[in-house]
Amino acid sequence: MHTAREHAENAGVAEKLRFLCCDGLELCPPDAVDCIVIAGMGGDTICGILDRADWCMNASYILILQPMTRAEVLRYWLIYNEFEIVGEDLVDDGGILYSVLTARFGGVTRLTEAELYTGSFAQLAKHPLYPRLWEKQRKRFLNVYDALKRSGAGDEDGRLALSELICRQLEENKPSDKGI
Repeated sequence: MHTAREHAENAGVAEKLRFLCCDGLELCPPDAVDCIVIAGMGGDTICGILDRADWCMNASYILILQPMTRAEVLRYWLIYNEFEIVGEDLVDDGGILYSVLTARFGGVTRLTEAELYTGSFAQLAKHPLYPRLWEKQRKRFLNVYDALKRSGAGDEDGRLALSELICRQLEENKPSDKGI
């Protein structure tokens, strides 16, 4: 809490902010906020915080969410719970890529299976970090597909077909050398 206050003071905005130390959003007064920022934890943890704060399922709040891991879980949760992902950005921190999602309740977002892992191709296609993210996910799903194919276990659970579909969707949205 001390560090948060210090950063706010250094940015000259401390007097405009109210600092709360609580589990998720449990002590956050809904009528005192219009923007909710949840950052620096896993996508599944962010989903849990939002699940326990059903008051944020209201179009008057904007959510800025930065999952450190499992961004696909967060995207799925947002879509399933009728949030629109109105914007997405990529950030490089020490060589690691992170997604930053902006969402609002009451909209519709449609993503392909691959976009659950990369974010919206339409929103990120011209982003300078998109080729790195695309390549990382392409390698990930090619490895999954190859391992499943080599195992010869069949495809009763659909994982082989799903990994093939994601690989195909990624190829269809391959960044060009000119940055799409």
